[in-house]
Amino acid sequence: MPASPSYVLMMNPGQVSNQAGSALASSAALTDISGGANVAGEAFSIPANFMQVGQTWRFTASGIYSTTATPTLLIGLYLGGVAGTALAATIAVTTPSGVTNQSWLLEATTRVTAVGTSGTVVTQGSVTGIESVSLTGASASTTMMPETTSTAGQSTQNTSVSNIVTVGAQWGTSSSSNSILCEQFIVELLTS
Repeated sequence: MPASPSYVLMMNPGQVSNQAGSALASSAALTDISGGANVAGEAFSIPANFMQVGQTWRFTASGIYSTTATPTLLIGLYLGGVAGTALAATIAVTTPSGVTNQSWLLEATTRVTAVGTSGTVVTQGSVTGIESVSLTGASASTTMMPETTSTAGQSTQNTSVSNIVTVGAQWGTSSSSNSILCEQFIVELLTS
């Protein structure tokens, strides 16, 4: 029997969540940085009971950041916004010193393994461009999300309610020169 055709559905075309967010600077608090942040009706939202066992979601976010000295930076993907739960996040990574408008890229996939009030999802991914390892001051190094995990990235999520999905970031040092901007956030559902 031939395999079913596969499709990729972009879930947030033309939405505020796919547009640039607000730059995070002068703060060391974990903050939603994707378009729409965590504003109802603007942040990307997965409707109640929409997630099904076997679904795979792909999340791609990118933007720019600037630093002074070598602050740490944490970037993650959150269900329910940063006040909710991390699907996956980096450790606090030491960034390059004194970069201006350095590009970063987050890529992650989530597989739904159980649904309901105690549903489970498995998320793994990576962030490229934030580690301080290059001789030129820029970085192409990759940081894994989650960096280490004993659960293979599995987390418990209530899929029976509507949940927003956001990209969040946190600086280790508050400075107006430490700024990160999420310029795009693409949410895709891989289906067959």
